[in-house]
Amino acid sequence: PASFPILLTDRRSGKYADFVAGSDCEICWWLDEAGIQFRIAGRVLLATAATNTTSPALSNARRDVWERLSDGTRRTFLWSADPGKTKDQNSSS
Repeated sequence: PASFPILLTDRRSGKYADFVAGSDCEICWWLDEAGIQFRIAGRVLLATAATNTTSPALSNARRDVWERLSDGTRRTFLWSADPGKTKDQNSSS
């Protein structure tokens, strides 16, 4: 098991371009009822198809995460719609 958070993003997302541009990131979330915010700052390691030849460990991690996703979630990565929009929203804009 990994001892660090593994996060997914779509290559079409603005986050992806940010990750390519620099290796630092911060994730945060808010627990409304408790009134608590958590923040984790760290480095980004991108695991893409190009990783297959440069890092077997990252390639294996990428494949393992992809295989654990539901079929429905995997299909959203193949939509022609922009991230954050439904297929219907993208076709009407």
